[in-house]
Amino acid sequence: MTVPQRIMVLYCPELRWPAGPDRAAARLSERVIATMTAFCPTVEAVEPGVCAFGARGPARYFGGETALAGQVIAAVAELGVDSRVGIADGLFAARLAARDASPIRWIPPGGTAGFL
Repeated sequence: MTVPQRIMVLYCPELRWPAGPDRAAARLSERVIATMTAFCPTVEAVEPGVCAFGARGPARYFGGETALAGQVIAAVAELGVDSRVGIADGLFAARLAARDASPIRWIPPGGTAGFL
């Protein structure tokens, strides 16, 4: 039996590009991703304003998934960026959870089908 991969998605609505790339937003997005690498060295830039990483290992180090999410939000807030975090089994569900977060939306392991 395969254990689903736990994914954490950071969603920064203000870094979304509504009418094309903005250089200041692009630089700030790079700083956000660099900040995220302090928590996990393999961060994926999914789209402007959205990045993701595997949560299982970092969560063990930082005291659990919700504790890690709180630390991520605080680190990004130091850059002056508001953010939300979604945690779920798989990227799709974690992205949906992040967009619905206030500021953290945690979907329990195995609870993704019910969430969707």
